[in-house]
Amino acid sequence: MAKIQISINDELLKRVDDFADESYTSRSGLVTQALSEYLNARETMKLVKNLSLAIGKLAETGELDQDTMNMIQDFERFTRYSATK
Repeated sequence: MAKIQISINDELLKRVDDFADESYTSRSGLVTQALSEYLNARETMKLVKNLSLAIGKLAETGELDQDTMNMIQDFERFTRYSATK
């Protein structure tokens, strides 16, 4: 596991420490979980946006080109992976 060094303001650090204590976890554990959830949410929003674009393109043209199919398949892979967690 890699060790990193970051700088955050004192108020945020206090909030992190308080929440970690209340959650019976470490500061590192909380930061790891928070970053993971943030990145997962960003990836999800990107996939939902791409799926929306693919559906719009399909509705507009009535054709399923390779780019549109790839976006749909990416979303399908993501939902299958998420369902197994």
